[in-house]
Amino acid sequence: MKPSIKTNDLSPKQILANVEQGKAEPIYYLYGDEPFKLREFTDKFQDAFLGEQADRSFSVDRLDGSVCSVSEIIDTAATTGFLFSASNESAGRRLVFVRQAQSLKNTEKLLPWCEEQRSVGGGSSVVLLLGDSLDGRKKLHQWFRAQGLAVEFKKAADRELVQWAQYLAKKRGITLSGEAVESLAFLCDGSLNRLDQEIEKAWLYRGGSAGIELAARDVAAVASQDVSHEMADFVAAVLEGKRVRALLSCGKVVRSAEDALGFVGFCVWAIKNPERFRSTGSLLRRGQVQTALLGLERLDRKLKSSGAEPQSLLNEFILQVTE
Repeated sequence: MKPSIKTNDLSPKQILANVEQGKAEPIYYLYGDEPFKLREFTDKFQDAFLGEQADRSFSVDRLDGSVCSVSEIIDTAATTGFLFSASNESAGRRLVFVRQAQSLKNTEKLLPWCEEQRSVGGGSSVVLLLGDSLDGRKKLHQWFRAQGLAVEFKKAADRELVQWAQYLAKKRGITLSGEAVESLAFLCDGSLNRLDQEIEKAWLYRGGSAGIELAARDVAAVASQDVSHEMADFVAAVLEGKRVRALLSCGKVVRSAEDALGFVGFCVWAIKNPERFRSTGSLLRRGQVQTALLGLERLDRKLKSSGAEPQSLLNEFILQVTE
């Protein structure tokens, strides 16, 4: 049984407020089941601590706790920023990220350094240890909790999903109808990463411009739960330029205008997120991204207004963008 740990944790908002006031602690331990919350926090922490530096290439270090040593972490944190100068102290700040921190070995060696840094008020460096969990049997983890320097990022509760949906929409300069928020909360199944993806797809489906309001029908048009493996294969075939395979897939997958609109939304999302949908590589190599996006825009208009048979319109689009 793990021993109980005294906790004096600060909230993420309190920590960010302290950092913005120049009161950053020299080290924090961040962990939990919701990686999206953690990413949002670390992005904001980086902005608050490093400020508006144009180039952070020499201000941020990233280590892996499963392979690096405690000594390496300490040495990295002690390195003066490349752009340091007496007249511009903030330019010499250094932020050290250590992922897989739960895998660090000999963590007891880090404790004296942590205590020393806190006793002298830290310096121009901050270490962020990023772990999956916190182990109450380890003295270092007990110390983090007792000092209020351990921050847990839990899965979003149902009541949080509405706030997160509105926040993520606001970041894109758009709003959500009440019905759209309800649909998104249902679709994301508690995952903020999926919530963000569903909002992004629906937004791109509507044109990707600021100032629009997403309705429930926009969310439903490109909902992930409606994107089957067959639809994903269909989109991949089109983006890879495989004409015969794309035409055959179209006949199997598209049975209605809704299916066709789902293809349009999914395709736009895939093109604009190549890191998440790798089959866009061929399209990029052929220099046809803009052509494909314009073709999808025309296809969307035709599907909504022409009354033509959806498969015929899709076949026409496939012939235009594939070889």
